[in-house]
Amino acid sequence: MDCNYKSLLYIIGIILLVVGFSGCVRFWFPVTNTSGNKSNIIDLTKDSPITRNVKIKHCGVGYAVKGYASLCKQMDVELVRIPSVAWGAIEHSPPKGGIHHYNWQHLDEIIREYQDNGFRVQLIVKSANSWACKSFTSDSEKFRLSSPPKDQYWDDYYSFIYHLVERYDGDGKDDMPGLKMPVLEYEIESEAHNTEFFWDGTVEEYKRLLKTAYKAAKRANPNAKIILSGINFGDYGKEIQQFFEKHKDVTFWDIIKLVQKYPPSIQKKMRFIIETLEYGNYYDEIDLHFNRDYKEIPSEIKLITLILDAYSSHNKSILAGDVCSCPWIRDIPKDPGGKKRFRIEQASLSSKKLSISVVHGVESFVLESIRDFPPTYKHALKESFRFAGIFDEKKKPRPVFYAYKQTIEKIKDTTKVEYWEISGVYAYRFYFSNRPPIYAIWSEAGRKKVKLSVSSKKVMIEKLALSKNTEYEIVEANDGTVIVEIDEKPLFLVEIEGPLNQ
Repeated sequence: MDCNYKSLLYIIGIILLVVGFSGCVRFWFPVTNTSGNKSNIIDLTKDSPITRNVKIKHCGVGYAVKGYASLCKQMDVELVRIPSVAWGAIEHSPPKGGIHHYNWQHLDEIIREYQDNGFRVQLIVKSANSWACKSFTSDSEKFRLSSPPKDQYWDDYYSFIYHLVERYDGDGKDDMPGLKMPVLEYEIESEAHNTEFFWDGTVEEYKRLLKTAYKAAKRANPNAKIILSGINFGDYGKEIQQFFEKHKDVTFWDIIKLVQKYPPSIQKKMRFIIETLEYGNYYDEIDLHFNRDYKEIPSEIKLITLILDAYSSHNKSILAGDVCSCPWIRDIPKDPGGKKRFRIEQASLSSKKLSISVVHGVESFVLESIRDFPPTYKHALKESFRFAGIFDEKKKPRPVFYAYKQTIEKIKDTTKVEYWEISGVYAYRFYFSNRPPIYAIWSEAGRKKVKLSVSSKKVMIEKLALSKNTEYEIVEANDGTVIVEIDEKPLFLVEIEGPLNQ
């Protein structure tokens, strides 16, 4: 008996070793056919989905830093945003005799690294400048808080934007040496409505800044795109969600009445957002920041759309330019088990936020951030961003790396989606022009069994990737349906005609 037992353990060890080296691991998943117990099953085959034509142009990462481009590229992302391209960091002193002296070295280096790895680049431009602006913060975060130029330096700000676009637009005139592709998207400030942190000025001064930048950029290259300062609804995003859930057929004037009920500080921010959205002649794209509960995303997009419609600015594309992958908490758990659960939740949220953003009209999606924030960035020490890194301190990928990569691979090139958001279940069926449909599905109401329609004979059910190994199970469809058990971690159902080639 002892000999047989040891032999059995040895055989099991060999099997586990072989499985551990495989890139895609089979697992037993609780799938039943339609003849099983139908009690407590959410039958989505009987509920008509909402259908929408969708597209995702680019998936990317934010807060570009040197030395990470090749690592990020392994996620199949193609867009990177470079933050804090500050006027004062490039033009260190006032022009002399009308001649400007710009130091492009650092920006050139980081653009070159990411372009060498195939990235499309966006720049977040800040007016912060010690000699040119009305106010300036001189601590370690000196370029975080921007302010308007002094009266005599507005033309110099115009000149800075003009030369910035001219250097990176790829038109052959005064371009950066070695530029591989044009850089044509420029965001003017970030969350300017957060005047206590990012913009030390009025909404009128920001609108003047936006208009000045727009004119300068278009003069340098008519194809340049100006992105409105990122919008972050923050803690009041939940109230927006609850408002849309409670009220049907919401109008722009309903939004105005809602804003009037907010405390004065929140009213000020909301009016800043509305007034700048109204200024549609001087921007091309809108950047939304999804930092809190992902379930707020559809309502925030609806709110923006209502405001745009009120000002006849329907043609503005929406960029999710600053998406925090982490749960919105103040401190990461300290125990090993808590840390592990936190990183799994980070992976789940990255997948959920990408799926729900695409379904509700976002065309470009940027996940933050490449690495944890350094302690010198004091503002982030109070927020989840400080430990939202996709890579750890040793540049090792965290679970979010694999989950984000997997989700991009699954839903890129989608053209249409059918979706259900009912009973705490989120089910999205993505369609493609050149491959079978794929479901992304999860539950926020505990473990659920869900019945789904499929158009193929077999379905591959794939767990959320948390490492190099992706666990999956292949099941037969029964009369065009499958029943699958889900929880809070997203699953992917890939419709296939025959056996999976592994």
